[in-house]
Amino acid sequence: MSDPFNIFMNTGLDTEGKTEIHLPKSNAGDYVDLRAEMDLIVAVSACPDDRSDCNGGECSSLRVEILEGQAD
Repeated sequence: MSDPFNIFMNTGLDTEGKTEIHLPKSNAGDYVDLRAEMDLIVAVSACPDDRSDCNGGECSSLRVEILEGQAD
């Protein structure tokens, strides 16, 4: 099973129910900590699109850290 999980992209629906992309509400340095409770395969994208509002019209880098947890 795969399901996209979009953390920082700011989307919505217009009056006709079509998807809209808005300027991001996140700022440089914002982060989310997630804990995996099972083995995962994860893909990460920094949304490299400089033609829409999804990243403020500017491509930037993305930092990902994978920390080893404690075995239960």
